[in-house]
Amino acid sequence: SFTVASLSDLRRMAAQKDFMEVWLLFTVIMSLYDIYLVWNDTLAPLVFFLKWILIVGFALASWRYVHFLFSLAEMDIAAITSMASLLSPFYIIIFYLLLLALNHIMAPSLKKFGNDFLYPFLPVVFTSSVLILIIVISDFI
Repeated sequence: SFTVASLSDLRRMAAQKDFMEVWLLFTVIMSLYDIYLVWNDTLAPLVFFLKWILIVGFALASWRYVHFLFSLAEMDIAAITSMASLLSPFYIIIFYLLLLALNHIMAPSLKKFGNDFLYPFLPVVFTSSVLILIIVISDFI
């Protein structure tokens, strides 16, 4: 879904709202799964709380009306949050560092597809997601 949404973002500076709904539902399902893991003593409560505090904190810090880290639309935040919901707290931090670094690298090219100070951000999310999955799967860090 990140691929299709990224292409839509590049073409129209907006992806379909259906993507956001799917990503938000996925995030809710992952939070319920984490609660299940805590309930069954498979996931430490401290790790659970740290993970979801990071996810919510980074989402709020990236919201366009707060824009501490980024100035992102809700669609972008939903995509990032859904990806972060798959990760451990350590990798969530690495994921956000990748987002910051790749945004810095990719923004000049992406600004050609945008207007004023706005540009499509989902390609940055897509690229960061692929890289963090490669890092996690390969146990690179």
